[in-house]
Amino acid sequence: MNNIINQNLKLKKSNIYIAHEIPKRIRFKAFNVNLNSISSIKIIAFFEKIQGVTATRINLLANSVIVNYDNNIETREKIIDGIINYFSDENTERFVYPGEIEQKDLFHISRSIVLLLFLPIMPQTLKNILTFISVSPLLLRGIKKLFLEGIKADVLSALAVLISLLRKNYLAANLTYLLIETGEYLEYFTTNQADKAITKLLNPSIEKIWVERDNNLIEININDIDINDIVSVNAGNIIPIDGTVISGGALVDESSLTGEGIPIKKEINDYALSGSTVREGAIKIRAEKIGIETITARISSYILKSLASKSNIQRYSDKLGDRSVFITLIIASIVYILTRDIKRTASVLLVDYACAIKLSPSVAFKSSMYKATTEGVIIKGGNAFEKLSRANVFVFDKTGTLTSEHMEITDLISFHQDYNENDILAMAASLEEHYNHPVGQAIVRHARQKELKHIKHSDVEYIIAHGLKANVYEKQVLVGSNHFIEEDEDISFDEYDNKIKSFILEGKTLLYMTMDYEPIGIIALKEKLRHDAKDTIIALKKSGAVKVIMLTGDEKNKAMAVSEEIGLDEVYYKLLPEDKSRIIEELKREECNIIAFCGDGINDAPALSIADVSIAVYNASDMAKDVADIVLIKNEIYPVVTAKEIAVDTMDIINKNFNISTGLNSLILLSASTGFIGPLSAAFLHNILTLSTLLNSFLPLKK
Repeated sequence: MNNIINQNLKLKKSNIYIAHEIPKRIRFKAFNVNLNSISSIKIIAFFEKIQGVTATRINLLANSVIVNYDNNIETREKIIDGIINYFSDENTERFVYPGEIEQKDLFHISRSIVLLLFLPIMPQTLKNILTFISVSPLLLRGIKKLFLEGIKADVLSALAVLISLLRKNYLAANLTYLLIETGEYLEYFTTNQADKAITKLLNPSIEKIWVERDNNLIEININDIDINDIVSVNAGNIIPIDGTVISGGALVDESSLTGEGIPIKKEINDYALSGSTVREGAIKIRAEKIGIETITARISSYILKSLASKSNIQRYSDKLGDRSVFITLIIASIVYILTRDIKRTASVLLVDYACAIKLSPSVAFKSSMYKATTEGVIIKGGNAFEKLSRANVFVFDKTGTLTSEHMEITDLISFHQDYNENDILAMAASLEEHYNHPVGQAIVRHARQKELKHIKHSDVEYIIAHGLKANVYEKQVLVGSNHFIEEDEDISFDEYDNKIKSFILEGKTLLYMTMDYEPIGIIALKEKLRHDAKDTIIALKKSGAVKVIMLTGDEKNKAMAVSEEIGLDEVYYKLLPEDKSRIIEELKREECNIIAFCGDGINDAPALSIADVSIAVYNASDMAKDVADIVLIKNEIYPVVTAKEIAVDTMDIINKNFNISTGLNSLILLSASTGFIGPLSAAFLHNILTLSTLLNSFLPLKK
């Protein structure tokens, strides 16, 4: 009893109360908080994680939340605790989204159909009363809109129905109302499908997880997890955190994150992502990112922020839609003045440009955002779609963007008869394993792949930015750069100059090795190009890019080697971070250039911030991902092409919808103005056209 009282007090403090409750169903009413379609998406996603909840529905008109559940008392308590937490914390931030429409249900439609069936046998007085009651929601909505928002489409619809009422044409009034309500319900249903698609991306995964503590496996609430906890995930379960696999093996389905339909094998030292599902096997993962830091939480954050922003085309559509209402009203007035035909005037009032014009972009953007995310890329809102669709110059940072984070050994050469290539590698790896440097990591990784044994050595002396010193086999071994070996230590490699020059021309990084001041070997390394880098460049050029450019701080020979391998148009090398932003500015000043810049934000943050379209790669810094227009959630570069293609297709759909809906609505308006069609035909044709336009906006989901 005390628990119920406490929950009711907390509900009141959270600006929500239980308006109605029956077994398996609770309806919460919110006050001092305005719900909208974006908060609805978030609320539905929030409650779908609760075990025992069967459905969640938001009634925007009533400002209420309806939750269906399994009638279990524990589920009920979780629902109430959940809604208290939701409306008590930062989730109460509300987003306003363009093109938002009121929630519709089938009650008014059903009532109108029943009335139409019995209308012919009713006495005149009853027809009058029941028709007025039936259409009153539309009339009241029209009056409300008129006083609160001015002349909108609902005002014209209400006026058209009112004209039929005044003419005592109850059949026309009821049929017109039925067509309007049916059309609006179908519009709501259609746009709601886009909301449901987005909800799939936001849906929190699980509530309880299994962790290993003090050598025991225990079940805890996901909110109680800590960094470095060992999480156990079995077949059929969703991975709740981001981290490294430390034991076991499993086939993991990452399709919800990357669109990759084939499960990926995860073994020790592989990285596992939250939101992916273990299909076979079992793994233990060391938690490295938890809560709001996980990839699924970040995706949710990016998407919700994106939905809250208006693009240029949406702002234009809103203004044009509002203006079209006045145009329709003016034409209806002219028609009445010239013809004195009230029926013809009502027909004109039922032709509404605004619905298709205002709703089509929002549905298309939502559908495309969902499609893009399943393909491994987040496009943050309508503006990003617009700019990316027009981008014609693509600029890439090199390191970490066109190349992977890892270097790879390309050549191992021994100059000593007593030590072969594997001996050289083993010695270098034994010294380098103590230091976290890309070159050293590549050497150690290569030695481990070859299963070479560790070689005993003395303490290693690390000379910053130069190399290493240690005693191996009671002899001094030096490993380092040309500057360290030949200039600082005065050890000559002139005898091998031809081989060294050929490596340098190929853009390779060289590590020199000596023993007791005599050359014993060279290790050549190269940054590993991403496997899809070349295909990405080719596809971008086919998609209309006039230039594909690379920026790098590397020497010319290394930069040109990459350029020749993947087919770049221009290369800028030996750049500082401020040089990269200067080049972006210069490219923007060239006529007709729309610049898309892709980088990791580590030494190219200024360039990302000033490009027309900024693209952050998978391994980009957190700040880069937050400010970028587009974020890649696959550790690949080809999703840049996918994003470009989706953006172009989306803008094509929006433009076609605009042209078709405007043209055909104008034709319907002309037909209504000339008396060729009546109110019922005008309402029917308008609704069919609007619905067809919205369905066309779902094309991105179908491809």
